Amino acid sequence: MNHHINPAAVEEIKRLLEYRNVIQAIKVYRVATGCGLKDAKDGVDQLQSQFHEMDPQRFGAMVSRNSSSFSVALTTLTVLVIAIVAGLCWFLLF
Repeated sequence: MNHHINPAAVEEIKRLLEYRNVIQAIKVYRVATGCGLKDAKDGVDQLQSQFHEMDPQRFGAMVSRNSSSFSVALTTLTVLVIAIVAGLCWFLLF
């Protein structure tokens, strides 16, 4: 996944990532390289990691979807939604 990307696009991606606009950064990467969505996401993730290493304050803590805290939060949210839906169903049925 070594796509050639011009320096202006890298700077635009850096600016977008600084403001946590990952989706727009992926769009810019795709236009600049002509690659597909998966490769663009991987490329932006790699750039974000590099930017974070250079300036952790500016690019903040990166959240990995593989992290255990993300998994716990997602599981908690899922259980909460299920409980709310079950409560609404019980209320409407009885």
